[in-house]
Amino acid sequence: MKIRNKVEEILKYYPETRGNDNELYTKYAEIYYPQNTVELDRIYICICSPMESFETIRRARQMTNAAGLYLPTETIQKKRKIRQVLVRREVTGKTAETEVERQDREYQEIMTEKLNKEIGW
Repeated sequence: MKIRNKVEEILKYYPETRGNDNELYTKYAEIYYPQNTVELDRIYICICSPMESFETIRRARQMTNAAGLYLPTETIQKKRKIRQVLVRREVTGKTAETEVERQDREYQEIMTEKLNKEIGW
């Protein structure tokens, strides 16, 4: 089974792993490399195994999310989007505040509209 398929399976059955790559990685080790892991107070550590790297697991999760599958909560998605914009700004030297501000404004408008509907305005 390919790494991406393994990651998708974990994301499907363990929703708590969708918003936390550390949780995803430890669950991956727990399921696919149980013979090489040691549990230390709910932290799984792989010992001398040919396990895939953390970055490989993270990228598989990222590709799965890009396909629209097993997305994290809306809050986590928003945080990741803001982080992405800020990193892009650092790399390109372009200002990204306007993009972040636009996203924040749109989010505020949506939340205000929902609140107005709830209270009947």
